[in-house]
Amino acid sequence: NSSTTQTGSYHLLVAVEAVVSNCIDDVFEENDDALTTGNKPHTGSGTYKNLKLCDNDTDWFAIDLKSNDILTAKAVFKHTPTSNLEMVLFGLDGKTHIEDSRTTENEEEIKFTAGNPGTYFLKLYEKNNKSVEYEINLKVTAAPPPCTDDNFEDNDAAPSAKKLGQNNYTSLRVCYGDIDWYAFQVKKGENLKIDIEFDHSKG
Repeated sequence: NSSTTQTGSYHLLVAVEAVVSNCIDDVFEENDDALTTGNKPHTGSGTYKNLKLCDNDTDWFAIDLKSNDILTAKAVFKHTPTSNLEMVLFGLDGKTHIEDSRTTENEEEIKFTAGNPGTYFLKLYEKNNKSVEYEINLKVTAAPPPCTDDNFEDNDAAPSAKKLGQNNYTSLRVCYGDIDWYAFQVKKGENLKIDIEFDHSKG
């Protein structure tokens, strides 16, 4: 038995068809990079719902901060094996990485205190480039007013505690993030009584 290979001609047709996505962009588009979102009205404090990342999409938000402003950004979505939202905060140039949140939970959160005033940029994307629906809560808290320490500083730890005797001490102050320590000498059989008066509405 023998086989014979014959010469012949044929036509080959190759066609590329676009995949039509059923994903409808949210109201903030186009905000696919720092430039496009920076030229739009900047995002302030508030909760923004019904947002969506379509396939191969990124969402950027421009947020104006003053010095020492505290930004809390929280994105809420439904995490699945094929849906994982991630969030990154960039600096004033839209390029310098400051902080990120890349968990496997249903929330991503970034908390940041601004040094220099200006516009910061928040980027959200889906890790697998798939579509995902989400909402984002942005909270900008103004820095607390300047606080002047009292005359007993530095007494921020037990070794540097201010030694006090029996007296009435006024005009004392605990600044934001501060701790005050005091030391008392009590003899055997004596009782130590301490009364503190302050305005509860201020902390």
